[in-house]
Amino acid sequence: MPLHEYAYYYKNETNDWKRVYYKELINVSSRNFLRTQNLYDSKDKHIELGIRNREDFPHFYQKRGVRRSLNGPRDSSTYHDQQRDDLLSTLEEYDNALVGFYEFTPTKTTDKSFEPITLLKKYNWNKEVTFSVAENGYVRFDLLGQAKNLCLTDKQPYFALEVVETHFSSLEAFSALIKLSKQLPLVIGYFFIKKKNYYNQISENSRRESTSNLRLTCYISDGDFWILDERFYDGRERPDNIKVYYNEVKERVTSKYMQ
Repeated sequence: MPLHEYAYYYKNETNDWKRVYYKELINVSSRNFLRTQNLYDSKDKHIELGIRNREDFPHFYQKRGVRRSLNGPRDSSTYHDQQRDDLLSTLEEYDNALVGFYEFTPTKTTDKSFEPITLLKKYNWNKEVTFSVAENGYVRFDLLGQAKNLCLTDKQPYFALEVVETHFSSLEAFSALIKLSKQLPLVIGYFFIKKKNYYNQISENSRRESTSNLRLTCYISDGDFWILDERFYDGRERPDNIKVYYNEVKERVTSKYMQ
């Protein structure tokens, strides 16, 4: 008995799914026809299947898992898209981007310094980039940057920006990004456009030639969600349950940065 007794393919003529059994592969014409179709383990398309022709025992085999979108609902207003495009235009205008946040002097709220998270030197940028983040799924970043020399190191990480108006990352996307950012040099910044220029901003760096300042408040890096220079659970125990972690982060973000 083969691992996959049957496969599904979509019939455009009738707009439904057709299930075929491995025994039907003995017929040469059926087998040749099915080789022209996209075959899956189920209607939900978790696994892509292929046909292996063995004498007296042709059967289906697993080719690869099928990744799906983990995003959930996303912002798509005209205002959101314009802010995304403006960010992209500014990032492309400068050779480098210094990513960081303001640190204020405790006794003088007007005294502040720009503390770096990372310096992105000579990056390529694009918008609406589909990026695989787990074995079962991908996310679509509003903006994604990669070093032009294609290096991927701690000093040259992938850098993504999520432009947030009304929707924060889904639980599935958040979970995958937290895990992946621990495994790879990957930073995901959140740019809240309802409080633009208050919690985040992009501007020219007055001290570094051909460099922009990208100021963030919230970001994912090194397997954690950060607010300025503090991990979300600094000083307290981080829960093992990622759903608890996500819900606490989402509550903080939506109540403070998205209103």
